[in-house]
Amino acid sequence: LEGVVSDAQTAFPVGGATVTILGPSATDVYGLDGSYATGYHLAGSYSVQVTAPGYLPSVINNVVLENGVLTTLNVALEPAVAFSFQGMVVVQGTSDPVPNAQVMIHSPNYDYTTTTDVDGLFAIGSVFSDSYEITAGAWGWRTTCLQAQSLAPGGAPLVVELEPGYRDEFAFDLGWQVSGTATAGTWERGAPVGTSISGTPSNPGQDVQTDCADKAFVTGNGGGGAGDDDVDGGYTTLTSPVFDATAMVDPFVRYHRWFYNGGGSGSTNDALTISLSNGSTTAVLETITSADPGMSSWLFRNIRINDHLTPTATMRFITTAVDNAPGHVVEGAIDVFEVVEDLTTSIGQEAQPTFSVVPNPNNGQFRVVFQTGIDATIEV
Repeated sequence: LEGVVSDAQTAFPVGGATVTILGPSATDVYGLDGSYATGYHLAGSYSVQVTAPGYLPSVINNVVLENGVLTTLNVALEPAVAFSFQGMVVVQGTSDPVPNAQVMIHSPNYDYTTTTDVDGLFAIGSVFSDSYEITAGAWGWRTTCLQAQSLAPGGAPLVVELEPGYRDEFAFDLGWQVSGTATAGTWERGAPVGTSISGTPSNPGQDVQTDCADKAFVTGNGGGGAGDDDVDGGYTTLTSPVFDATAMVDPFVRYHRWFYNGGGSGSTNDALTISLSNGSTTAVLETITSADPGMSSWLFRNIRINDHLTPTATMRFITTAVDNAPGHVVEGAIDVFEVVEDLTTSIGQEAQPTFSVVPNPNNGQFRVVFQTGIDATIEV
């Protein structure tokens, strides 16, 4: 099956479209000249779908494919009508605007980004109908993700609510700073590109999957071999914007981190250090080396600020990956940073034999044991 896809109004070739023989697994994405070539090994009558960004999809039914025969199918696509998409970002539970919030709408075909004005309003021109994931965020707020929003002309303006607080999933650039002496593998924000060494992951192949978007901060993200873009020749430091922890009675910092150290010659001697500053004092929360468990995996951490220093209005979160001589492969990553109030109340273990939760406390895995024949509602 071969042919050319063109614009129905101008007859110009349409580049970047996708031709799919529905049913079988046969898809071709063709180039700028609008030409394509695909097929299937079983003769028969098929439906062919043609899609392209900025055009209405088209399905052609009863396309006959014969063994050894070239079938020509030229398709003219009607341009889609662009429209303006408007909305507002407000404080959760109110109509108060959130100025300077970043807004991103994403579909498999289109990506748009914008920033709210002083009244929390935003407008994106030339949007095409599709199903979009919508993400909004700003430093000092918890990022909001809205899934599968169908946008079309004539729709009502969208209202997105942001909860005050700090939760950065790195869907946006919210002002983290990179410094250091490393000659390669410095911190960068992006969708992680996985690398491995001797079958062991070194750079993560994806971010934390429970957050918005697909990005994290990683040390070098060029892909290729494990040693192509890891930390080399010194250290690289990632520093958060200033955050205020004084409004919370018992504030905690939470984050997911990744670390790998291996390869090279001799014993590994590199580290990932995570610190917290209150503007006058800096305290080390963790120093991770190759001897620590969980290397080459995303690990969650929940750390009480008061255990390390006095909370202030000028706090910063600092992560440093260092490559000491002689060189080894060093990779680090950070995702889903947040500051939260810990309101957990601990309870004693139920002593009666009819009901128990064990162990208590636990690391996230536990058993609920109770006798049959009793009525119980259990909320964790």
